[in-house]
Formats: sequence, structure tokens, C-alpha cells
Amino acid sequence: MKIIALYNIKGGVGKTVTSVNLAYLASRERARTLLCDLDPQGSASFYLRIKASKKYNSKEFLRIKTGIDKYIRGTDFDYLDLLPSDISYRNLDIKLNDLKNPKKHLKKILKPLASTYKYIFLDCPSNLTLLSENVFCAADKILVPFIPTTLSEMTYKKMLKFFKNNNFDRSKLSPFFSMVEMRKKLHRFTIESMVEKDERFLQHLIPYASDVEKMGIYRKPLLCYSLTSEASLSYIALWHELKIILYGNRKSIPSKVKDIFGEVKLKERHSQISKNNIKEDHARQVQTKKILQKSKSTPITKPDQVHSIEKTGKQLLRIDKMIVSDIDYTLVGVNSSLKEFISIVKNMPKKIGFVVATGRSVSSTHDLLNRMNVPLPKAIISSAGSEIYYNYDGEQIYSMGWDAHISYLWNRNSIVNLLSGLKFLQLQENEAQRIFKISYYTSDSPEKTKMINRILIENNIKANIIFSHGLYLDILPFRASKGKAILYLANEWNIPYDNILVAGESGIDREILNGKLLGVVVANHSLELENLKGKKKVYFSSHEYAGGLIDGIKHYNFLDN
Repeated sequence: MKIIALYNIKGGVGKTVTSVNLAYLASRERARTLLCDLDPQGSASFYLRIKASKKYNSKEFLRIKTGIDKYIRGTDFDYLDLLPSDISYRNLDIKLNDLKNPKKHLKKILKPLASTYKYIFLDCPSNLTLLSENVFCAADKILVPFIPTTLSEMTYKKMLKFFKNNNFDRSKLSPFFSMVEMRKKLHRFTIESMVEKDERFLQHLIPYASDVEKMGIYRKPLLCYSLTSEASLSYIALWHELKIILYGNRKSIPSKVKDIFGEVKLKERHSQISKNNIKEDHARQVQTKKILQKSKSTPITKPDQVHSIEKTGKQLLRIDKMIVSDIDYTLVGVNSSLKEFISIVKNMPKKIGFVVATGRSVSSTHDLLNRMNVPLPKAIISSAGSEIYYNYDGEQIYSMGWDAHISYLWNRNSIVNLLSGLKFLQLQENEAQRIFKISYYTSDSPEKTKMINRILIENNIKANIIFSHGLYLDILPFRASKGKAILYLANEWNIPYDNILVAGESGIDREILNGKLLGVVVANHSLELENLKGKKKVYFSSHEYAGGLIDGIKHYNFLDN
């Protein structure tokens, strides 16, 4: 469980809207998420249309023995719950002061929720009190929305001084710029000045936008009614950066979240931002569409490993069976189950090969597997099935055979041009784009997917359209997908379909669960797979993440047959 606090001494900086939108993004990944509204004003509760029970108050909140579970309410969004605010929270500091070890009481309150929630977001009131000190102790990460003004800079310095004087961990602090208007000279100057002084600032900033203010009208997260707006894309990018910080090394971010301006230091990036209009230069995710449209003839970097796969072919020819798994939300999610699966892979017969099929790029896949101590698979099907890499002595060798197979009738630039006028599509960041994959953000609408398909057909373009997680849309060559890549490996290396077990959890995995192979759907699967229940050779496990994959292996008696 990760606890993320949105906090600032200063009010009106965007704490609540950020907590609501980040919590919503976490829940869209099917991660059980709780948003705790700690502000007596109750703005987060208002946005999510939740009122506290009449029996609930600050006294009930502080009871550790009875817990707060019964006061948590489900929202209109799957996997997102809310602990609503109550006006009695204005007295929390007084009540906390009467307790033993009062600074760590919030941590004790939240600890029992670790088995239920992957993320807990704290929307904190704007003050510096005993409740604030509880937040500082309990949170794994403290996000500090920061309007780039002189007064904001002053209050931030006071916060840093308070942390130092009271021995709070300043490494928890992650400030980021919020409600930014680059047309204002003061904002530009403050950004340059603050980034120069403090390396803690996140790479992504949130622009000032009227769309954000409309959350009070729609009473729902911004991404529900304005998905492709600049502010929405900024929150998406901020969420991805936050996950890297939570689960990786802060120093590795420049290489993992590549800067749109190239290999530039963070302070140089913000300096560059300040010299241009915010609609063009405020963040790399806003830049993506502009850059691709201005450079339509510029190819995305293609893997340059043109190796003979004769040696890797020999080792695959010795394999009789394959276990193929997605990574995110299938393999990775519960550490104990993952460790058990790693043990299975290390001890299973050599005639059974482990293969990964993922939407991630090969470099991201390789990094994650290494970080989680997962043995490198015999092959990696990456970028939603648009690339295949063979593992040979730890080196990932690009499959030119698969490249040649899927390149037939593929014209990437024509597709980007045809779809550039659709306002409900927003190209994802550069690192998500591949030669054989065009990736967009979009909203959950079958009608829009049908429209895209109709436009391509009317222009005699054959392509494979994949929608997943209610947010992402990938367009691949019509011969490419994770399922087709698995069948390619099976046919290339003479592995019978009945000897291939595949596991997944989202819409991107639909094709691998096609009834030809032994399919496993983990319990934390997305709603996009619900209609596969009852289908031949598709087993729905009652266990989540790697535990579901292990359960599927046992269900099919796969290791023993």
C-alpha cells in the first residue's frame, strides 16, 4: 500500500482537484484506491457526490479499535472508494492532542487498510497543525502543488524549514507546479528560479484551465468529461511520473521519462518552457501531437539489432510448452504471489519456456523484470505485439522475421494524418510510439472506435485497433497483436497450441484468449473481458495478479502433463 498526500500550507493551489484526478487514474488501472477527504470543507466529497453518514464524525475517525471501514463509501467509479469529510474535522487537532503518541495516530488508523487498498490518497487541509504532522509521518510521498508566485515560494520555504526543524523526512516532498499561466512573466521567472534551487520538483506541471474549474459543475474527475484536454493529459503524465518515483529510483526519471527537449536537465527544460507559449511547450505530453504532425516524415527509432537467430532458434526448438503472461496487473501486483511464480519459473522443466507479452516497450519490460528479480523470458513480445525479441545470453535480439511479416501494407504516416482531425484522440508521449504502433489517449466509447475503423476502411487501410483500460487506444498493422505474435512463435518453433498457456487481464489481451490456447484470466481483470466467461479454454481465476496465473497453471495441470 502506498499513501500519497496532497498538501500545502497555502490554500487554493489545486490540492483537491489533483487528489481526485490522480486517485481516479489509479482506479482506472484496476488498483483498489481510497481517497480520504481530510479537509472539513469537504470539496473532494462534493466532487465525488458522497456525503458522510450522520453517525460519522472526527471522534469516529480517530477510533483505532473499531476502524473506519464501515464509513468508507464506494463512488460511481469502479475500484475508487472515498472516506468522506465531516465538518467536525475542524476539531481534529484538539482531539489528537489528547492522545498518546499523537503524531503517528493517522498511520495507525490507515495501517489496517493495507490488505484492501493499493493506493490511499489524502486530500489535506491548508494549515500547519498536528494533523499535518500526522500526514507527514503516515505518507510515503507528499505532493505539494505549487503556484509559481512569490507568496507560494515563501510558504514552501517555511514548509522546508518546518520539516528540518522537526526532523521530518524531506525526501518525501515532491513539489510540482500547478495552475500555471506561462503568459505571466512572474510564473515563468518563478519556475526558472525554483527549479534551479530545488531538484525535488517534478517534471510535469499542470496548466491553469477552465476545464478544471468545471469539476464543480460536473461533479466528477476532469478525465471523465474532458479526457484529451491539456490539463487531463498533464494529470496523466504526472501520475506516470509519480508511479516511477514510488516504485523506482528518483534519479532514474530523466532516462525513463524522456524529456521532450532531448537529454536536457530538468532546470534547462523548465527554462526552455518559460520562453514559449504554454499551449506548445508547457509539458512533453502536450508536445507529442505537435511534434509528430510537424515531423511526419521522421521515422521513430527502429531496433538496429539485425542478428541471426540461429542460436536462439535452437534453444526454442528444445521447448515443448510455453507459459505466456502479461506483466502489469497480471504478473506484477502482489509480491508474495510474484515470488512464488519466480520460484516456479526457476524450477520448472527446461522443456517449458517462459515468455512475456506486454504493451510495454522492450526496454521498459527489461528494466521492470530486472527490478522485480524475474528471470528473463525466452522471448519478449513487446509494444502490444508489434515487436518480438529473443533472449540470447541476456541480450534482447530483435526478430526481423516478425518485422517483415507485419510490415505488409503498413503506412504509419497515412494513419496519423487521417486521424489527426479527431478531437477525441490525443497522441501519447513519444516513448509510447513505435514504428508498428500508434498510441492514443481516448475516452471509453465503442462509437468512437467504430468511427476510427470506418475512416481507415474508407481509405483502404487495414489495421488492428486495440482499446484497453478504458483510456488507451493502439493501432497496429493488421497482422500484428499479442495473440498473433504468440501464434507466430508457436508456428515458427513447432509448439502445439494446446501446449501454450496464456494469461492476461485487459482488453489488449482479448486476442490471446481466443480459445485456441489455454487461457487464464486473473481475478483483477477489466470489465472488457467479462463477456469471455464460459468460452472454451478460458479459465477465470478467483486469485489476483500472479496468484491467478499460478492458479491457472494448477487448473490445467500444466507443469505435470
